[in-house]
Amino acid sequence: MDQFPEKHKALVIDDSAFQRHMLSIVCTEAGYLTVLVNNGIEALAALDEMTFSLIITDLEMPEMDGLQLIREMADQNITSKIVLVSGHSESLLFAAKQLGEQFGLNIVGTLAKPYVPEDFLELLLEASLINPSNTLNPQFQGEFQGQLSHKSVARGLEGGAVVPFYQPKVCSKKETLIGFECLARWKTDRGKILGPGSFIPTTEDYNLMTELTDVIIQQACEDVAHWHKKGFHLPVSVNISTDNLQDADFPDRVADFAERRGILPTSITLEIREPKVMEQARECLEGMSRLRLKGFGLSIDNFGTGHASLKQLQYLPLTELKIDRSYIAAAMYHKPSRTVLETGIQLAQNLSLNCVAEGIETPDQAELLSSLGCAQHQGFLYGRPMPREEVLPWMLDHFHNTENGGGALKSFSFKNITPLPSKRRTKRYH
Repeated sequence: MDQFPEKHKALVIDDSAFQRHMLSIVCTEAGYLTVLVNNGIEALAALDEMTFSLIITDLEMPEMDGLQLIREMADQNITSKIVLVSGHSESLLFAAKQLGEQFGLNIVGTLAKPYVPEDFLELLLEASLINPSNTLNPQFQGEFQGQLSHKSVARGLEGGAVVPFYQPKVCSKKETLIGFECLARWKTDRGKILGPGSFIPTTEDYNLMTELTDVIIQQACEDVAHWHKKGFHLPVSVNISTDNLQDADFPDRVADFAERRGILPTSITLEIREPKVMEQARECLEGMSRLRLKGFGLSIDNFGTGHASLKQLQYLPLTELKIDRSYIAAAMYHKPSRTVLETGIQLAQNLSLNCVAEGIETPDQAELLSSLGCAQHQGFLYGRPMPREEVLPWMLDHFHNTENGGGALKSFSFKNITPLPSKRRTKRYH
């Protein structure tokens, strides 16, 4: 029986005592009760006794290696968030991550040896795995995304808890700012900002996606109108769900939101995740067609993670494909991923669709994408998601207005843009 059900626990699996100790220090600092084991067999015994929020496992271990453990955890329907660690090639790490995801495990990141504790801590922060009970580092409090209750979400949707954050999109070829993606965040009563993992599952479970999407689109329309008045005529993309597309009134409501703010529908692109829309393409087609008829853009987000057929892509009224970040990170060291990435870019070009690459973290990734023909970029390299009140100062600091109301980079040598502190290859939660 689990003796500590009320605590968030981490299971560290590594045959190196030094590596176990280093990982356990970071887990403890992040607020976890940490259990250390040497190999997969000991890990399975621990999993029989306790429920873990987080599992960190090496791949190369005696008796039962990490790949065998992945299969065993899948057979036991383990739902913990999992980080894979290895000193082998990054292509092997990538293959192991793909294997785990195909088995249905929640692989939130990978960590290549050698690494320093800061790398692991940054991974936990990006995946929103910092425990709110943490007392050693108060600066991390509020980062953990525990799921909000139905009552809290319903009250917050009416009370202004949902706030927009904006991440810039840049055209590397023309060296210009070309727009933003609007991302929903949750502001607590104490002013802490929570990511989508804290409230999106609840909105889906209790059929509140209509209310959430309406709130965030209205805020995006307000901000686009405000930027227009300041001389920046920049479009914004907003994430929507297949539930929205099956709502017969949704296209009219979105058109009304834009009209009331005095902006054109072409200023708004609506992003739908590929796996969802491809599963329900027939049910979504009418809503997508009506939105395009009104002038809104339509983008397939996370392209490459679902099972889109050429026939479906041919007949869906799309304006954009957004290449999933996993292919971009892997393309730097995994030749098959680079081939898939290049194929996706060529497909977008052949279908006359805009192609956006998301999750760009390094200049090398940006250079690769540009060389493959994808010049529209989004990622931490150019800017992290920022609250609405910081967008205009950020634009004025990094860009200057162009004649068409866009923004030209003041410097494209990246000296004005702060990159990530390390070059880890991880899967980031969004």
